[in-house]
Amino acid sequence: MKKNIAISLMLALAAFSAIPATALADGLFVEGRVGRSDFDNYGLDDNDTAFAINGGYRWGAFGLEAGYVDLGEFDRNYIGAGKHGVSMDGWTLGANGHFNLNEHWYLSARAGLFHWNADIDTIPVNGPRMKGDTDSTDWYAGVGVGYDINANWGVGINYDHYAAEKGVFDFDVNKISLSTEYRF
Repeated sequence: MKKNIAISLMLALAAFSAIPATALADGLFVEGRVGRSDFDNYGLDDNDTAFAINGGYRWGAFGLEAGYVDLGEFDRNYIGAGKHGVSMDGWTLGANGHFNLNEHWYLSARAGLFHWNADIDTIPVNGPRMKGDTDSTDWYAGVGVGYDINANWGVGINYDHYAAEKGVFDFDVNKISLSTEYRF
């Protein structure tokens, strides 16, 4: 019996020591992202540069994050009908995961609340310019893959979806971005 317990303990210790140290790191992190956002609603099929900054705390592989995202401006000229545009940004609050595949490579996931603001600008050919804005709280989710340079620095590529719907408005945006993360 004692022999089985000793062997079980040794196996558990060996398995635990095989997990990369970065997967077990607790602490604060900051992350920046730059990429391309795509908007395809209301006849607007456009893309723009997007950026985001997040910060949070991670306990092992799981954590909480909060941040700001600027999804860009999307506009289109309609022949004979004028111009229509939408710009989007918002605040995020959610959970994330950083799952190490080995000492350097990792998978990431995130999801949470997205409090967004959309500025709408319509310039008809005949008639007055119409401007307005709307906001609401919806959700965001994303996945990524990356490379940890060391225990503090990592870089990655990410895909995120930001839901933004209110009444007749549907401003969902998809974003692909490059990221860098620093862990304290």
